[in-house]
Amino acid sequence: ATQSFTVVIRKAENAGTVIDAVVTAGGDAVQLNGVYPFLSNGAAATEQARAAAVADAKARATSYAKLLGENLGRVLYLTEVSAPVYNRPITAMAKAESDTQIDLGEEEVTVTVTVRWALN
Repeated sequence: ATQSFTVVIRKAENAGTVIDAVVTAGGDAVQLNGVYPFLSNGAAATEQARAAAVADAKARATSYAKLLGENLGRVLYLTEVSAPVYNRPITAMAKAESDTQIDLGEEEVTVTVTVRWALN
């Protein structure tokens, strides 16, 4: 008989300790199917990336408008592409005499906007 379960670890720095405890408790009967990071606050990260993308687009458009001797007008068109967040490869190092070290890497949230402004 087998039993599967998922463990959510809120602090990445505790991942190695938790894995060590599970393996110690279960011994050779334990099969670890993977360690997968996730963004616990992905919506906030996306909103932050969105705000930065719009601010950058507006700054660039303002610069072009000034070069043309014009003022930036109202927004005519806006579209957004949010890149999915892909898990980076996770590395784990373990020695019989030492604690397991887990490197979860970093996640990146990317938002790209295309904006068209009228010129005044």
